[in-house]
Amino acid sequence: MIASLLFLSQASLTKAAITHCPSIITPLPSLRKLASLDFEAVRSVDANGATLDFPLQAFTALVNRTKITSLSLVDTQLSSLDKDLFFQFSGLKELRLSRCGLQRIDVNAFAPLMRDVSPGNPFDAGFAKLTVGGNDKLTVFPWDVLLPVSKTLETVSIESNSNLVSVAFSPNSPTTMSLPSVVSLTVTGNSALKLIPADVLDTLHYKKSAVAEALPVLFNLSVVFTNNGNACDDCQGLSSLSAWARAGTVNSEDRYLDFACSRDAAGNAPEQATGTTEFWRQYVEPRTCRAVETSTTAASGTSTLAVWNSAGFILLALIPGALVLHR
Repeated sequence: MIASLLFLSQASLTKAAITHCPSIITPLPSLRKLASLDFEAVRSVDANGATLDFPLQAFTALVNRTKITSLSLVDTQLSSLDKDLFFQFSGLKELRLSRCGLQRIDVNAFAPLMRDVSPGNPFDAGFAKLTVGGNDKLTVFPWDVLLPVSKTLETVSIESNSNLVSVAFSPNSPTTMSLPSVVSLTVTGNSALKLIPADVLDTLHYKKSAVAEALPVLFNLSVVFTNNGNACDDCQGLSSLSAWARAGTVNSEDRYLDFACSRDAAGNAPEQATGTTEFWRQYVEPRTCRAVETSTTAASGTSTLAVWNSAGFILLALIPGALVLHR
């Protein structure tokens, strides 16, 4: 596969997908217009055939890394994100790290991705999308790793990392941090994770522009926390999330929260509650988190809430002057 790349036109190649390669020994050639790199099931070995971490810097030494906007590593060993791993990848906009055996993330790992961008210029956007999934050896996601890309980051997905127990600031983290451009945080399928701390949620406060306010459903700031390790008889995970959702502003900073708890020790079925700021302000948090209660105060607008509980699926629709239950 690597040899075949040498015969490709260096003047026109913009994307390279390298898959199921049993041994990497040759760096990529100098591909001047290369903008996207996808690695899947690529293996790097030593002289004895033992698997090593993928040598991203060495493998891309001849490539103009500043031109790479999308980088994906899937089923390719990368046990640690060190501070120099993404050196010269200053143009990166999307990063996917899936099933890489990731164990450690240095808080300065994304420092090379920081760059000045032109406000309001969509063609000069910085790093915007991060996906970390299926890394069963990862136990801690240091939230302050996002500080260097805090001005441009838009979506964060942390999914199916079975031993992840903490999404939090590291001990020596900055006192303040803001992620003003993040519109979506998805944390799902992390079976050991019980909550997102309030100080992490407080960094999310995306505000719509005047134009975006005309499209409230499409531009809500969204947090999804489902299929994680928070049991339904433990309210700790719900408390910080519901407080964050209630703190939104219905117009310019509306917040959407999709929350679910897992089956608890008593065997109660999983439950889920979904809604915007208006709903969460009416939501009455139950003592045991085994039931969803809402105020019967009439809503001023139209919104929809989906709830699952041990009684089955219930769709709760709030319309002006009425509370309607469908079952």
